[in-house]
Amino acid sequence: MQLYYPEAAFYFRVGMSASKSDMDAQFQEVSGIGLQMDIMEYQEGGINDYAWKLPKPPKHENLVLRKGLMARKSDFRTWCKKNLVSNNLSDAIEPQQLWVTLLNNTDQPAMQWTFYNAYPVKWSLSAFDSMKNDFMVETIELVYTYFTETIY
Repeated sequence: MQLYYPEAAFYFRVGMSASKSDMDAQFQEVSGIGLQMDIMEYQEGGINDYAWKLPKPPKHENLVLRKGLMARKSDFRTWCKKNLVSNNLSDAIEPQQLWVTLLNNTDQPAMQWTFYNAYPVKWSLSAFDSMKNDFMVETIELVYTYFTETIY
């Protein structure tokens, strides 16, 4: 009988379909991978004992990526800036395919989540605080149409 152990949550990689560099994959935290199904109650005429509970389409959380701010250009940063800092509303948003790959202890993919038609909707920096000795952290929040999960 083969034993299975939970994968470590700290060993992962993030990628983007348009990126030419692996440097964009250095995030310290990824959150927001999840689904939620809401229910709609339907009261059928003439039936007073119960209401039908019907599923609505699933809702996806926003994908949130956090990493230490680096003073350099990158494909990911350029893409985010282009989509968020548009002064002309006629500029089209350029969605990309993103993926988060959970790696095992031999540096091989264990699981991968692929996010389709993703684009940034929020970018923020951590607070400047002279009383702390922390790194500056940038947070990027993205929306997407749907995601798929692959188990290797």
